[in-house]
Amino acid sequence: MSDRELLTLIPVFDAIMSEGNLSRAAERLGVTQPAVSQALARLRKLTSDPLFENHGRGVRPTPRALEIAGHARAVLTHANAAFTPKTLDIGNLERTFAFDIGGGFDALLLPILYKVLAQKAPGVSCVVRNTRSSDLLTELRYGETELAVDFQPMEAEGVRCVRLGDDTAVVLARSDHPALPHGLTMRLYLELPHAALVWSRSLASSGVALELERLGMKVRHAISVPTITAVGALVAQSDLIATVSRFAARALYSLYRLERHPLPFRMPPLGLYLLWHERFDDDAGHRWLRDTILGLRAEALQK
Repeated sequence: MSDRELLTLIPVFDAIMSEGNLSRAAERLGVTQPAVSQALARLRKLTSDPLFENHGRGVRPTPRALEIAGHARAVLTHANAAFTPKTLDIGNLERTFAFDIGGGFDALLLPILYKVLAQKAPGVSCVVRNTRSSDLLTELRYGETELAVDFQPMEAEGVRCVRLGDDTAVVLARSDHPALPHGLTMRLYLELPHAALVWSRSLASSGVALELERLGMKVRHAISVPTITAVGALVAQSDLIATVSRFAARALYSLYRLERHPLPFRMPPLGLYLLWHERFDDDAGHRWLRDTILGLRAEALQK
């Protein structure tokens, strides 16, 4: 197989990996499904592996496909960087970026970011995930996630990490909580049932949970949920309390009638970090987007 033919097959492989469905991969590439099936047949012959197996209404990758995925994404990223003009026409850029942002910071950053995109880059769209059901490092390496905001720095080969800023933690409770007419004490903090935000991929479920664990604080987690809006709804309609970052708390103020209480103990500042893989360093569109986010961080953090 010639290099030219191989280069035509890599985008097909990447599209199937991303979409998990041959029909959607064909739509993404602007070709017919039979053309995708024929390309997959050539890839299977080349690798001596089925690469994708039927699963429900789509397909799932084999271990060999997972091994290839990172290399294929790297080839496409480097090719895109090589042939993209160094002077980027952001107003005419047509591209979708994959984000991983959670912890309530999505509700603060994305409205500000969208205003910039709508004005300067109307052809740019974003797909945002925040449940962290899979491994973030793998997603960054394979290009499934192009930019992430996380509460811990990542010291891994090939991953760039820039500190966005620091946050503090507060306790949320409903405004007429029967146990808190005189404020929150350490005894009440440990006795009252808590609602917790959980990001299942991490050893600790959030920045707050990580610090509570480090401090040896044993709280009663009555219920754990994957979204910050669910935390707000639970606290607003029950006697649960929740320890959340100030960013997350501000995202809930306009939605629920809640009160803030200071922590009855000292907690170190909570860090916030922007992450991406080094393969995107020279990608002009990616560089513009991350520079834009870094430029907006002061507005987002102080909002």
